[in-house]
Amino acid sequence: MYTPPFTVTDEILHLVSEISEQIGTLNTFLGERMPSPMLRKENQIKTIHSSLAIEHNSLSLQQVTDNVGINVGVNVGINEQRVLDALRADASLSAVKIGRLLGITTRQAERLLASLREKNLIRRIGANKNGHWEIIK
Repeated sequence: MYTPPFTVTDEILHLVSEISEQIGTLNTFLGERMPSPMLRKENQIKTIHSSLAIEHNSLSLQQVTDNVGINVGVNVGINEQRVLDALRADASLSAVKIGRLLGITTRQAERLLASLREKNLIRRIGANKNGHWEIIK
Protein backbone atom coordinates (compact mmCIF):
# COMPACT_ATOMS: atom_id res chain seq x y z
CA MET A 1 0.00 0.00 0.00
CA TYR A 2 1.30 3.44 -0.97
CA THR A 3 2.03 5.87 1.83
CA PRO A 4 2.50 9.49 0.71
CA PRO A 5 5.61 11.28 2.02
CA PHE A 6 3.39 13.85 3.78
CA THR A 7 0.34 14.04 5.97
CA VAL A 8 -2.52 16.45 5.50
CA THR A 9 -2.68 18.57 8.62
CA ASP A 10 -4.97 21.38 9.68
CA GLU A 11 -2.16 23.84 8.92
CA ILE A 12 -1.82 22.56 5.34
CA LEU A 13 -5.59 22.77 4.79
CA HIS A 14 -5.59 26.31 6.16
CA LEU A 15 -2.74 27.34 3.81
CA VAL A 16 -4.48 25.78 0.81
CA SER A 17 -7.69 27.65 1.59
CA GLU A 18 -5.75 30.94 1.96
CA ILE A 19 -4.06 30.39 -1.40
CA SER A 20 -7.41 29.59 -3.04
CA GLU A 21 -8.92 32.74 -1.55
CA GLN A 22 -6.03 34.87 -2.86
CA ILE A 23 -6.39 33.37 -6.34
CA GLY A 24 -10.11 34.13 -6.30
CA THR A 25 -9.42 37.72 -5.26
CA LEU A 26 -6.83 38.09 -8.03
CA ASN A 27 -9.20 36.66 -10.66
CA THR A 28 -11.94 39.03 -9.53
CA PHE A 29 -9.59 42.00 -9.60
CA LEU A 30 -8.14 41.21 -13.05
CA GLY A 31 -11.44 40.13 -14.59
CA GLU A 32 -11.27 40.96 -18.28
CA ARG A 33 -7.76 42.37 -17.92
CA MET A 34 -6.27 38.90 -17.53
CA PRO A 35 -3.16 38.76 -19.77
CA SER A 36 -3.71 36.76 -22.92
CA PRO A 37 -1.01 34.51 -24.41
CA MET A 38 -1.96 35.78 -27.89
CA LEU A 39 -1.51 39.40 -26.80
CA ARG A 40 1.93 38.51 -25.44
CA LYS A 41 2.90 36.91 -28.76
CA GLU A 42 1.62 39.93 -30.70
CA ASN A 43 3.68 42.25 -28.50
CA GLN A 44 6.73 40.03 -28.97
CA ILE A 45 6.29 40.16 -32.75
CA LYS A 46 5.97 43.95 -32.71
CA THR A 47 9.08 44.23 -30.53
CA ILE A 48 11.10 42.02 -32.89
CA HIS A 49 9.84 43.95 -35.91
CA SER A 50 10.79 47.28 -34.28
CA SER A 51 14.25 45.98 -33.35
CA LEU A 52 14.83 44.79 -36.90
CA ALA A 53 13.67 48.16 -38.28
CA ILE A 54 16.21 49.93 -36.07
CA GLU A 55 18.89 47.68 -37.61
CA HIS A 56 17.63 48.69 -41.09
CA ASN A 57 16.24 45.23 -41.79
CA SER A 58 13.48 45.33 -44.37
CA LEU A 59 11.35 42.44 -43.08
CA SER A 60 7.66 43.30 -43.04
CA LEU A 61 5.50 42.70 -39.97
CA GLN A 62 3.93 39.72 -41.77
CA GLN A 63 7.35 38.19 -42.51
CA VAL A 64 8.34 38.54 -38.85
CA THR A 65 4.99 37.00 -37.83
CA ASP A 66 5.58 34.06 -40.18
CA ASN A 67 9.06 33.44 -38.73
CA VAL A 68 8.19 33.74 -35.04
CA GLY A 69 7.78 30.30 -33.58
CA ILE A 70 9.75 28.40 -36.22
CA ASN A 71 12.19 27.32 -33.54
CA VAL A 72 9.92 27.37 -30.52
CA GLY A 73 11.78 26.90 -27.28
CA VAL A 74 15.15 27.50 -28.88
CA ASN A 75 16.75 30.89 -28.64
CA VAL A 76 18.12 31.55 -32.12
CA GLY A 77 19.93 34.79 -32.90
CA ILE A 78 19.51 36.76 -36.09
CA ASN A 79 22.79 35.52 -37.60
CA GLU A 80 21.97 31.94 -36.58
CA GLN A 81 18.63 32.30 -38.35
CA ARG A 82 20.43 33.67 -41.42
CA VAL A 83 22.72 30.60 -41.39
CA LEU A 84 19.69 28.30 -41.13
CA ASP A 85 18.06 30.09 -44.07
CA ALA A 86 21.26 29.75 -46.12
CA LEU A 87 21.50 26.04 -45.29
CA ARG A 88 17.87 25.52 -46.30
CA ALA A 89 18.77 26.99 -49.68
CA ASP A 90 22.04 25.03 -50.06
CA ALA A 91 22.86 22.27 -47.56
CA SER A 92 26.39 21.81 -48.96
CA LEU A 93 27.64 25.25 -47.87
CA SER A 94 30.96 25.41 -46.03
CA ALA A 95 31.81 27.86 -43.25
CA VAL A 96 33.89 29.86 -45.74
CA LYS A 97 30.96 30.13 -48.19
CA ILE A 98 28.52 30.99 -45.39
CA GLY A 99 30.89 33.73 -44.22
CA ARG A 100 31.10 35.22 -47.72
CA LEU A 101 27.36 34.90 -48.26
CA LEU A 102 26.43 36.61 -44.99
CA GLY A 103 29.29 39.12 -44.95
CA ILE A 104 30.88 37.71 -41.79
CA THR A 105 34.25 36.15 -41.08
CA THR A 106 34.86 32.45 -41.53
CA ARG A 107 35.49 32.19 -37.79
CA GLN A 108 32.10 33.78 -37.05
CA ALA A 109 30.45 31.33 -39.44
CA GLU A 110 32.21 28.43 -37.68
CA ARG A 111 30.99 29.70 -34.29
CA LEU A 112 27.43 30.04 -35.58
CA LEU A 113 27.50 26.51 -37.01
CA ALA A 114 28.89 25.17 -33.71
CA SER A 115 26.16 27.00 -31.80
CA LEU A 116 23.45 25.55 -34.04
CA ARG A 117 24.95 22.08 -33.58
CA GLU A 118 24.94 22.49 -29.78
CA LYS A 119 21.28 23.48 -29.94
CA ASN A 120 20.61 20.32 -32.00
CA LEU A 121 19.22 22.34 -34.89
CA ILE A 122 21.70 21.05 -37.50
CA ARG A 123 24.06 18.14 -37.98
CA ARG A 124 26.77 17.37 -40.46
CA ILE A 125 26.23 14.34 -42.70
CA GLY A 126 29.37 12.97 -44.32
CA ALA A 127 32.89 14.34 -44.52
CA ASN A 128 33.88 18.00 -44.43
CA LYS A 129 34.75 18.11 -48.13
CA ASN A 130 31.82 16.29 -49.68
CA GLY A 131 29.21 16.20 -46.90
CA HIS A 132 26.18 18.36 -46.30
CA TRP A 133 24.21 19.91 -43.46
CA GLU A 134 20.91 18.50 -42.29
CA ILE A 135 18.45 20.79 -40.52
CA ILE A 136 16.95 18.81 -37.66
CA LYS A 137 14.23 21.20 -36.52
